[in-house]
Amino acid sequence: MHATRGEVLTYGGKLIEAVYHASCGGRTESAGDVWKFDFPYLHSVPCPYDAAPQPVRTVSFSLLQVEKALGINFTVAPASGGSKISPVLKVAEKTAGGRPKTLLAGAEKIPAVVVRDRLGLRSTNFNWKVKGDQIAFTTTGYGHGVGLCQYGAKGLAAHGYDYRTILRHYYRGVAITNTGAADR
Repeated sequence: MHATRGEVLTYGGKLIEAVYHASCGGRTESAGDVWKFDFPYLHSVPCPYDAAPQPVRTVSFSLLQVEKALGINFTVAPASGGSKISPVLKVAEKTAGGRPKTLLAGAEKIPAVVVRDRLGLRSTNFNWKVKGDQIAFTTTGYGHGVGLCQYGAKGLAAHGYDYRTILRHYYRGVAITNTGAADR
Protein backbone atom coordinates (compact mmCIF):
# COMPACT_ATOMS: atom_id res chain seq x y z
CA MET A 1 0.00 0.00 0.00
CA HIS A 2 1.24 3.49 -0.85
CA ALA A 3 1.56 5.94 2.04
CA THR A 4 -0.08 8.75 0.04
CA ARG A 5 -2.92 6.75 -1.49
CA GLY A 6 -6.21 8.56 -1.06
CA GLU A 7 -4.60 11.86 -0.05
CA VAL A 8 -5.62 15.06 -1.83
CA LEU A 9 -4.81 18.74 -1.42
CA THR A 10 -7.73 20.95 -0.48
CA TYR A 11 -8.26 24.61 0.31
CA GLY A 12 -11.48 25.61 2.03
CA GLY A 13 -12.70 22.04 1.64
CA LYS A 14 -12.32 22.02 -2.17
CA LEU A 15 -9.69 20.33 -4.32
CA ILE A 16 -6.95 22.71 -5.43
CA GLU A 17 -5.50 23.39 -8.86
CA ALA A 18 -2.14 21.72 -8.19
CA VAL A 19 -0.18 23.45 -10.95
CA TYR A 20 3.56 22.95 -11.27
CA HIS A 21 6.52 23.81 -13.48
CA ALA A 22 10.09 22.59 -14.00
CA SER A 23 12.23 25.36 -12.50
CA CYS A 24 11.33 28.72 -10.96
CA GLY A 25 14.86 30.09 -10.77
CA GLY A 26 14.73 30.75 -7.03
CA ARG A 27 11.22 32.12 -6.42
CA THR A 28 7.79 31.01 -7.60
CA GLU A 29 5.09 33.31 -8.95
CA SER A 30 1.58 34.20 -7.84
CA ALA A 31 -1.10 32.87 -10.19
CA GLY A 32 -2.66 36.32 -10.57
CA ASP A 33 0.62 37.75 -11.86
CA VAL A 34 0.88 35.12 -14.60
CA TRP A 35 -2.73 34.33 -15.47
CA LYS A 36 -5.99 36.26 -15.34
CA PHE A 37 -7.12 34.43 -12.21
CA ASP A 38 -5.72 34.13 -8.72
CA PHE A 39 -5.94 31.52 -5.98
CA PRO A 40 -5.13 32.19 -2.32
CA TYR A 41 -2.84 29.14 -2.14
CA LEU A 42 -0.81 30.00 -5.30
CA HIS A 43 1.37 32.88 -4.18
CA SER A 44 5.04 33.67 -4.69
CA VAL A 45 7.33 31.77 -2.31
CA PRO A 46 11.11 31.47 -2.05
CA CYS A 47 12.59 28.33 -3.54
CA PRO A 48 16.10 27.96 -2.10
CA TYR A 49 16.91 24.52 -3.51
CA ASP A 50 15.95 24.88 -7.17
CA ALA A 51 18.92 23.12 -8.78
CA ALA A 52 17.91 22.82 -12.43
CA PRO A 53 20.84 21.57 -14.52
CA GLN A 54 20.63 24.51 -16.98
CA PRO A 55 18.84 27.31 -15.12
CA VAL A 56 20.09 30.16 -17.33
CA ARG A 57 19.78 30.30 -21.10
CA THR A 58 20.35 33.10 -23.61
CA VAL A 59 18.73 33.27 -27.05
CA SER A 60 19.21 35.99 -29.65
CA PHE A 61 16.85 37.39 -32.25
CA SER A 62 17.08 40.07 -34.87
CA LEU A 63 15.11 43.19 -34.04
CA LEU A 64 12.94 42.45 -37.07
CA GLN A 65 12.09 38.98 -35.68
CA VAL A 66 11.06 40.53 -32.35
CA GLU A 67 9.00 43.23 -34.06
CA LYS A 68 7.18 40.63 -36.13
CA ALA A 69 6.62 38.20 -33.25
CA LEU A 70 5.34 40.87 -30.86
CA GLY A 71 3.47 42.97 -33.41
CA ILE A 72 5.41 46.11 -32.56
CA ASN A 73 7.51 48.57 -34.52
CA PHE A 74 10.91 49.71 -33.26
CA THR A 75 11.27 52.12 -36.21
CA VAL A 76 10.75 55.75 -35.31
CA ALA A 77 11.06 58.86 -37.43
CA PRO A 78 13.75 61.23 -36.13
CA ALA A 79 13.29 65.01 -36.47
CA SER A 80 15.74 65.21 -39.42
CA GLY A 81 13.71 62.74 -41.52
CA GLY A 82 14.52 59.18 -42.53
CA SER A 83 14.04 56.35 -40.10
CA LYS A 84 15.96 54.95 -37.20
CA ILE A 85 15.78 51.76 -35.16
CA SER A 86 15.11 52.55 -31.52
CA PRO A 87 14.71 49.18 -29.76
CA VAL A 88 13.52 50.37 -26.39
CA LEU A 89 11.85 47.86 -24.13
CA LYS A 90 11.18 48.80 -20.54
CA VAL A 91 9.72 46.92 -17.61
CA ALA A 92 6.49 48.75 -16.78
CA GLU A 93 5.39 46.41 -13.98
CA LYS A 94 6.95 43.54 -12.02
CA THR A 95 5.36 40.49 -10.42
CA ALA A 96 5.43 39.66 -6.71
CA GLY A 97 8.32 37.31 -7.53
CA GLY A 98 10.30 40.11 -9.21
CA ARG A 99 9.86 39.02 -12.83
CA PRO A 100 8.70 41.34 -15.59
CA LYS A 101 4.90 41.38 -15.70
CA THR A 102 4.28 44.07 -18.31
CA LEU A 103 6.74 45.59 -20.79
CA LEU A 104 6.57 48.87 -22.67
CA ALA A 105 7.69 48.98 -26.29
CA GLY A 106 7.19 52.64 -27.13
CA ALA A 107 3.58 53.26 -26.11
CA GLU A 108 2.61 49.58 -26.46
CA LYS A 109 2.04 47.56 -23.28
CA ILE A 110 2.91 43.89 -23.70
CA PRO A 111 2.38 41.22 -21.01
CA ALA A 112 5.62 39.31 -20.30
CA VAL A 113 3.73 36.03 -20.78
CA VAL A 114 3.00 37.12 -24.36
CA VAL A 115 6.70 37.88 -24.92
CA ARG A 116 7.57 34.44 -23.53
CA ASP A 117 5.01 32.65 -25.68
CA ARG A 118 5.65 34.49 -28.94
CA LEU A 119 9.44 34.30 -28.71
CA GLY A 120 9.48 30.76 -27.29
CA LEU A 121 11.41 31.80 -24.17
CA ARG A 122 11.82 29.30 -21.33
CA SER A 123 10.29 31.61 -18.70
CA THR A 124 9.15 35.15 -17.94
CA ASN A 125 12.10 35.46 -15.57
CA PHE A 126 14.10 37.29 -18.24
CA ASN A 127 16.17 40.32 -19.09
CA TRP A 128 17.55 41.49 -22.42
CA LYS A 129 20.37 43.37 -24.11
CA VAL A 130 20.36 45.06 -27.47
CA LYS A 131 23.55 45.00 -29.52
CA GLY A 132 23.37 46.38 -33.03
CA ASP A 133 20.38 44.82 -34.78
CA GLN A 134 20.20 41.90 -32.32
CA ILE A 135 18.39 41.50 -29.03
CA ALA A 136 19.47 38.76 -26.62
CA PHE A 137 17.04 37.50 -23.98
CA THR A 138 18.48 35.71 -20.94
CA THR A 139 16.02 33.56 -19.02
CA THR A 140 16.32 31.92 -15.62
CA GLY A 141 14.18 28.87 -14.84
CA TYR A 142 11.83 26.93 -17.06
CA GLY A 143 8.05 27.20 -17.08
CA HIS A 144 5.37 29.60 -15.85
CA GLY A 145 6.70 29.64 -12.28
CA VAL A 146 3.34 29.10 -10.53
CA GLY A 147 2.82 26.42 -7.88
CA LEU A 148 5.23 23.59 -7.22
CA CYS A 149 8.74 23.91 -8.64
CA GLN A 150 9.82 20.39 -9.57
CA TYR A 151 13.56 20.99 -9.17
CA GLY A 152 12.89 22.96 -5.99
CA ALA A 153 10.79 20.12 -4.54
CA LYS A 154 13.54 17.66 -5.42
CA GLY A 155 16.05 19.91 -3.64
CA LEU A 156 13.85 20.21 -0.55
CA ALA A 157 13.49 16.41 -0.44
CA ALA A 158 17.28 16.01 -0.76
CA HIS A 159 17.60 18.33 2.27
CA GLY A 160 15.35 16.09 4.36
CA TYR A 161 11.94 17.71 3.99
CA ASP A 162 8.98 15.30 3.75
CA TYR A 163 6.30 15.50 1.07
CA ARG A 164 3.77 17.15 3.38
CA THR A 165 6.14 20.01 4.20
CA ILE A 166 7.09 20.39 0.54
CA LEU A 167 3.46 20.53 -0.63
CA ARG A 168 2.51 23.03 2.08
CA HIS A 169 5.51 25.19 1.13
CA TYR A 170 4.40 25.58 -2.49
CA TYR A 171 0.63 25.51 -1.92
CA ARG A 172 0.05 27.90 1.00
CA GLY A 173 -2.75 27.23 3.46
CA VAL A 174 -3.79 23.88 2.00
CA ALA A 175 -4.88 20.80 3.87
CA ILE A 176 -3.78 17.29 3.03
CA THR A 177 -7.04 15.36 3.26
CA ASN A 178 -7.57 11.62 3.13
CA THR A 179 -10.48 10.62 0.95
CA GLY A 180 -10.60 7.13 2.39
CA ALA A 181 -9.37 5.56 -0.84
CA ALA A 182 -6.51 3.94 1.06
CA ASP A 183 -9.04 1.66 2.77
CA ARG A 184 -10.44 0.27 -0.49
